[in-house]
Amino acid sequence: MINFFRGILILLLFPSILIAQKNSSADILHRIEKLKVLGSVLYIAAHPDDENTGMITYFSNERKMKTTYLSLTRGDGGQNLIGPEKYQWMGLIRTQELLEARKIDGGEQAFSRAYDFGYSKTPEETLKIWNEDSILADVVWVIRKLRPDIIITRFSPDLGRRTHGHHTSSAILGLKGFEIAGDKNSFPDQLGLAEPWQPERIFFNTSWWFYGSRDFDKTGLLQIETGQYNPLMGMSYGEVAAKSRSMHKSQGFGVIGERGSDLEYLKPLGGSEVSKDPLEGIDITWSRVNGGEKIQARIDQVLERFNSRHPEESVAGLLEVRSMIQNVEDEFWRNQKLKEVEALINDCLGIFAESLCSKVELVPGEKMPTRFTLIQRLGDQLIKIKKIQSKKLGYEKTIDQDLTLNQISEWTDTIDLPEDLDFTVPYWLAKPLAKGRFNVENKALIGLPENDFEVPFEFTLELDGSEWELRVPTINKTRDRVKGEVRKEVVIVPAVVARFADKNVLFPSSEGKKVQVIVKSYKSQENGLVKLDLPNGWKSDPKSYSGLLVEGEEKRIEFFITPPKKAGRAKVDILSGNEEQTLGLGQIQIEHEHIKPLTAVVPNSIDFIREDIRNSAKIVGYVDGAGDEIPQALAQLGSSVKYLDEEDFFNGGLRDLDAIVFGVRAYNTTDWLPNVREKIMEFVEGGGNVVVQYNVSYGLVTEDIGPYPLKISRDRVTDEDSKVEIIDPDNPILLGPNRITGLDFEGWVQERGLYFPNEWDGRYSPLISCSDPGEEELKGAILTTKYGKGSFTYTGISWFRQLPAGVGGAYKLFANLISADKGT
Repeated sequence: MINFFRGILILLLFPSILIAQKNSSADILHRIEKLKVLGSVLYIAAHPDDENTGMITYFSNERKMKTTYLSLTRGDGGQNLIGPEKYQWMGLIRTQELLEARKIDGGEQAFSRAYDFGYSKTPEETLKIWNEDSILADVVWVIRKLRPDIIITRFSPDLGRRTHGHHTSSAILGLKGFEIAGDKNSFPDQLGLAEPWQPERIFFNTSWWFYGSRDFDKTGLLQIETGQYNPLMGMSYGEVAAKSRSMHKSQGFGVIGERGSDLEYLKPLGGSEVSKDPLEGIDITWSRVNGGEKIQARIDQVLERFNSRHPEESVAGLLEVRSMIQNVEDEFWRNQKLKEVEALINDCLGIFAESLCSKVELVPGEKMPTRFTLIQRLGDQLIKIKKIQSKKLGYEKTIDQDLTLNQISEWTDTIDLPEDLDFTVPYWLAKPLAKGRFNVENKALIGLPENDFEVPFEFTLELDGSEWELRVPTINKTRDRVKGEVRKEVVIVPAVVARFADKNVLFPSSEGKKVQVIVKSYKSQENGLVKLDLPNGWKSDPKSYSGLLVEGEEKRIEFFITPPKKAGRAKVDILSGNEEQTLGLGQIQIEHEHIKPLTAVVPNSIDFIREDIRNSAKIVGYVDGAGDEIPQALAQLGSSVKYLDEEDFFNGGLRDLDAIVFGVRAYNTTDWLPNVREKIMEFVEGGGNVVVQYNVSYGLVTEDIGPYPLKISRDRVTDEDSKVEIIDPDNPILLGPNRITGLDFEGWVQERGLYFPNEWDGRYSPLISCSDPGEEELKGAILTTKYGKGSFTYTGISWFRQLPAGVGGAYKLFANLISADKGT
């Protein structure tokens, strides 16, 4: 769920103590084996959850290669099964889900700047909205930075195999990137920061699904066995892949682990010829760099002598390997393998380091009390801590002290934070979204999954004359009675943050209403100022709040807002801070159990919508589905909302309700709905209104949704500006209490709707038709029928997007659906 003042954003780019450390002897041995391999694979698709986690697991763990998944988007346009977050906040969740998945399957993660604007039926539309050259530049940039030996696309670039337009586009861009990344004349502005790189081959990771049958023609395809059992991991790659795949919880992609043989297929798309192995003829040993044979031989010696009960015995050999790697001329592999060998040295010595702060939120310019801890738990030779520094903060503390085996060493300091520290915000959200893509000016950030740590520290360690750095974030550590130790990375925030209690504020008449602003201070303000930046015609009482804002406290401030008589829309900012400075920033926070808490300091604008809307449904029951914000929208319309559970349908809980609304995907996610079907129909028959929002066509708990049969399809209209025709203009639902016209379908967002029924009983009346350009009209967006004294409506309109976005026409039509037969 979204929460503005609890939780933090964990930014994962570097190995850190925030990650559950994989430092068992089995894992150390596995990573020493990977140290021998100098090979890179790039897997490309469009969204989080598109990746084949089986292939990533195989290449990362069986072939032991640097294996990266490039997801062109962060999944911002996807639906959310676990909460109400949408758009860029959905993208934040799915980014973290990918990072959690990569921790499991051993891969790495990258992104382009492409924005997931929702379902697209053609790659032509997708590439136009994304600005093809911009995202192609990102693909080329990632190829040049990661230097893959082979590229694998999840989808086919063949336009005859169209799926989601984003899917096909990811393959088209992957193939084009493969063809031009080695050309110095392509995107020459990247040179200097990255050098041209030509991968050896590119493949399409095909499967029976693309052919429609498991008995498909495998001529010309490479067959890859990915079902091996890895005793060091204690699982088959199918089991690992399932755990990784199941991290995509917001999309409902939990799967059962596979055991035994599992075949994958690769179709060559370009590059040198190959007969059996996708890495055929590619040197992925240390021999690919000058002098690498000696490094390979030394790693082999470390492996031969590895003692699982005493991994510290491998440190001397690893230090020697590190010294040899430092002399490698190839910068890419030198940096990659230095990072790997230093992490191995730390884990073989049982080193644990952390930087602790008593606060989670820090304000630029304040003093940060910090406690540093370090321990070496294995080894006869004791390491020396030379210094602790933060290059970002301009801080350095010289220590020059030997550690005592298995005894914690601690140092404390109070550090002055720079006044010019940037607030915590994911780098791709720091500037307003450009059409179809994120606006990222710093080229070095493009491709990275996350920002760097907010307040990082580097511990300089020394053993036998060799020095290396261990980099950690600053964290806050607390005890939870259920969870135990809770660790949160500190974040940088303004002295004052503020937000509206609602996502948008609807004024269905010229009458004023109270609007709440929630303010939190991270630094006390004696003359704190909070006011609304209102356009002409809008009035606020009081005009502003001025008073004491106490550090650590939340304050709810009420403003009575009077709208203009004329319909319209106003973007409203909160100005907060003190009399000399207005900051106008809010803090978004998101918490879900399976990912790290997230935060972003962003502008706090919302819309005030003035629209003449009448609503006759005074009390509305609501059955939760997969998560949406429709109950808040109902409250904006003036309805009182009662959340319903199974017992309410049997114990009189429907009494006094004017309507019942079912949340999105309720018939996919709520197991008890078949049990109450008879009660639902009795409610309608007795004069109530039921509105069922969209469900996906697969995984229904029952197909008996309405009083009469209907069949849900995958039909959808993705163009939010597509023309809408009113089929039944005299239908009472379109006449009152608000008269609906074509103008009410203007200004919609992302799409018209999805998963429309394509077959239905003749007793249903379709109210509208719509279609994407060049396609046949679809009439299943809103189906309604009388049943007894009441009305039943099934609708695939994307109300879960339109109402939170404050689309006035959508509010009017939804008010009519819940007000049916209640008078005008």
